[in-house]
Amino acid sequence: MAYPAAGEPDAFDLILAAEDEALDLGADDLFGLWELLWSLQTRFPAVPATALREVAALALRRLFGQGRVTLVWWDPANDRATHVDPAEVATVLADDANWRPPEDADAPHLRFITTAVGRTALSSGR
Repeated sequence: MAYPAAGEPDAFDLILAAEDEALDLGADDLFGLWELLWSLQTRFPAVPATALREVAALALRRLFGQGRVTLVWWDPANDRATHVDPAEVATVLADDANWRPPEDADAPHLRFITTAVGRTALSSGR
């Protein structure tokens, strides 16, 4: 069956939905990329996981470029976040390991959080 099937969102709608979901999830806390992916898989079960991951990565790149989210390396063992260098954003979002929960809960891992600009956009409906 070709995607999108009748009644399913097209790529543009998926990107907007992924952006909205990321802004909403990250509005109050740091979230892992895998958590965004899980949320999108629940919301769009007919869309292949690989397509949702590509959409989620594109959405996060766009939101980062607009200053609506920040990507950080979260170090839970030291309760510390280090901002991802803007030049590294595409690379870290392309890394498969960053889309899975960390094997070691105390190891640093990639997370995102909505910025003040993103929260304003979220509350105003974009």
